[in-house]
Amino acid sequence: MKKYKFLMLLAILPIFASCTTNPVGADAYRGKSAEAIFCKGERSLQKKHYKDAISEFEAFDALYPFDCRAEQALLNLIFAYYRANDYESAIAATDRYIRLYPMCEKAAYVLYIRGVINMEHNHSWIYNAFPCDPAKRDLSNTQSAFSDFAKLIQLYPNSPYACDAQKRMMHIKNLIARRELQTAEFYFSRNAYVAAANRASYVVQHLCGTCEVPRALMIMVRSYRALGETEQANEALQVLRLNYPAAVKGL
Repeated sequence: MKKYKFLMLLAILPIFASCTTNPVGADAYRGKSAEAIFCKGERSLQKKHYKDAISEFEAFDALYPFDCRAEQALLNLIFAYYRANDYESAIAATDRYIRLYPMCEKAAYVLYIRGVINMEHNHSWIYNAFPCDPAKRDLSNTQSAFSDFAKLIQLYPNSPYACDAQKRMMHIKNLIARRELQTAEFYFSRNAYVAAANRASYVVQHLCGTCEVPRALMIMVRSYRALGETEQANEALQVLRLNYPAAVKGL
């Protein structure tokens, strides 16, 4: 038992050692002027030393919250968090910016960058190492990104970020539609035709304009036929024939 405790102590010693050798937050910057810390942070950003920039702008925020450069420091901090892949801190910083500066001209940029961060949130190293269909990933953050972009377009329709936000929203809608149809096809393969038809119908009704609508209509036709619902199958087939005649060949 004593030997076990000794080994455990050896295991946790490096953790305590690492904690004691690093400066604790803003304390390492006390005594330095606001200008010195801010300029140092901007130099770190220019050099792409994002972790250093985070330390410097966090210290600036803590020591000089009422400085005239506080807003820009927070914007820089958001960007540094994002480029350092610290997505949770980046999102929290964007929320804080919008709360503190809701009417400022940079609010459109903050909404846009929050949407971009949410889109990339699930792109972890494991997904890069083992590529898979993005629609098969957890889409909760992607849906949050959609809300961010929608809010940006609603509040700032003339923003220079609005056009790209619309493109990103369509990309997200296609991902969601593909996820719905993957589920619909799974239900169809298990003879759960009602569930398959409902999933496909959701895509047609709520995700119109996406490239997945023809496939959704095809699933509806097949599901309704399997259920013996000839009238509903023919209605879906008619919509498919009128709008996507090439897809009818697959039925």
